[in-house]
Amino acid sequence: MTFELKSYRNGMYGANVANWDPRLRLFGTDGVTVLMTVDNLLFRDPTLSFVFTTAATSAPFCTLEVGTGSGTATGDYFLTYSIVDISTATLETEPNQPAPGSFNGPIAYGTVLRPVMSGNSPAHHDYFSFSGIAGDMVSIRRYDNNNFQSSLGVGNGKDISIVIYASDGVTVVPSSQGDNVGIEYIRTILPASGTYFIRCAKSGPGTFPFDYAIVPGLLKAAAFETEPNDTSATAGTLDAGGRASGVISTAANLDIYSLAATAGDLVVISTYAQLRAGTGFLDVGGFGSTLQPLVRILDSDGTTELARARYTPAAGNTFAESVTNALATVEVSFVAATTGTFYIEVGDQGGSASASHMYVIERR
Repeated sequence: MTFELKSYRNGMYGANVANWDPRLRLFGTDGVTVLMTVDNLLFRDPTLSFVFTTAATSAPFCTLEVGTGSGTATGDYFLTYSIVDISTATLETEPNQPAPGSFNGPIAYGTVLRPVMSGNSPAHHDYFSFSGIAGDMVSIRRYDNNNFQSSLGVGNGKDISIVIYASDGVTVVPSSQGDNVGIEYIRTILPASGTYFIRCAKSGPGTFPFDYAIVPGLLKAAAFETEPNDTSATAGTLDAGGRASGVISTAANLDIYSLAATAGDLVVISTYAQLRAGTGFLDVGGFGSTLQPLVRILDSDGTTELARARYTPAAGNTFAESVTNALATVEVSFVAATTGTFYIEVGDQGGSASASHMYVIERR
């Protein structure tokens, strides 16, 4: 079950000068046992996801409390929830260690996997494969001792670490990992099309065996760049979903994309790259990228700058982070003065480059 509360991200009104700090608490069937407490995950808004493994013998199945984390402010909120039946979750087939043919897969995005961790040595690691396309923004949800009922218990050692490997089974794909109790995500942008491997391991002491679950998912798909695309004359284009992806792999490299707009259009460009400390979505953003983006909007001449946003704002400016879409590292917007073609220029604010300077841009 997944619950999400939205209040802070709705903004404030009138004389409400203080932000309400909402908190979610999930109780078991007895209405007393606290299973999870979550505060301040999406800015000040909490969200939680929990796997129930024991069927309730009587109503209520669980109880959710909406309360205040700190302070005395009040506020309105929206609460949404969703339920996924895990009774038909895909179970692992042993052996699934990194020998040819011994892994489980390929696993489709959205598949709920419910393995068993039987030890902490490499011989007990669990491997799963999935197929991806270059530019896919991939997330892997993890359920272990924080949010999996039969393994519940902070400090009991029933926790899982996840590493994503490229098709050679050796190269580690850079990822960002959050360990907020409310929702645990591993995130990355795939650098190439092909087969990838998910390694689930328990490093350190623990009580074995124990159950856990993972769910690989596709957050966004974005067509990968074709070089050269560093001038307006060779600019790439956004795909049918209004997205593009690429990598700033050589020093001072720039990637340029064209877009069409009608006079009066408000155009917003989101860039997903390196996680920035202090972001409101600290535990669910980042995607393993090391790109600190500088994104510029250029007029139809391919030279005149209309707007810009950068990872580290200039003195006196605020961070170009959206409250409603804080998964993005930065966002930049402009109003088209005329109907025509405009350009998006993506680079690193310091001129650096590497194979992990990955990004996805999206027109919203």
